Parts: sequence; structure tokens; C-alpha cells
Amino acid sequence: MHARNGRRQYVGNRDIGRQAPSSAGAVTNTAAVSSSNDSNAANNSATAVVPVAASTADVSLTKSANAATISPGGQISYTITAANNGPATASAVTVSVSDTLPAGTTFVSAKPSQASCSGTATVVCSLGTLASGGAATVALVVTAPSTADLPRIADASRSMDSLR
Repeated sequence: MHARNGRRQYVGNRDIGRQAPSSAGAVTNTAAVSSSNDSNAANNSATAVVPVAASTADVSLTKSANAATISPGGQISYTITAANNGPATASAVTVSVSDTLPAGTTFVSAKPSQASCSGTATVVCSLGTLASGGAATVALVVTAPSTADLPRIADASRSMDSLR
């Protein structure tokens, strides 16, 4: 409290809103009170410090194929989705998807919903920035091996008569 023109005026303990910084650190706010006849000036200020956590992104990846089985030499279409679950924009490093193709398959195409892809044995797609809640997809198409290139699978089943 301090007196001015014969009136009492209270200063201090005011709620002063501040916007938190966008990077890690702290928000520090100090308030002070004064009076012309204060007997203890050592306790006339107070400070509050609120830590600010670094804002991070939570990027996830899903992949699906267009069919459970495919004919030899047929095309397989994969959909790869990179999603940002927030809370921050994924931009510190561009979002990149790397996909090594299965042995025996042949690369046909890779089409991202944004940015670009390169490579044919290992496909790398730099998808750029993903906003919080945003997603980008890559449509990847490969050709399955032909019959001659399919791995042989041994048949271990036998009838009960052959085991006697």
C-alpha cells in the first residue's frame, strides 16, 4: 500500500497474464509493493517462476497393403501414412519415411501426398513439415516376384498311415 494525495492505493498481488515462450525455459514474473512508512522493505517483492517444457511432436507411422495375397508377378500397392499427433508442428527436422523393398520385388512408383520421394531399392520420401494433427501419405507400388522367383516352401504334412 502507498499513500498518494491523501488516498490509500494498493499495489501488488496483481494477476498479470503472460504468454509462455514457444521454446523450453521459464517464465519469471516479479511483483512489488511499496509504502512511505514500510518498516520492512525486504519483504516487498515476490517472484513466481514457471518452467516451460519443450514443445515436441509425436510422429507415428502406419503401413498397409491393398491385398492379403497377390498373384505371382502382380502389383502390390502399399499406403504409408506419417501422422503428427502433436502437440507441436513436426518441423525441426523434415519428416522422412524410409522403406526397404522386400527381396524379389521390383519398384514401380512412389507418390507422396506432399514433397518428394527418391530411390528404387530403398525408397526415401522427405515429406516436409507436418502440422499438429496433420498427416502425409505415400502410395508405393511394387511388382511381386514371378513364379520362378518365389521361394520354395516345404510341405511337412503327412498322413497318419505314412508314419506307421
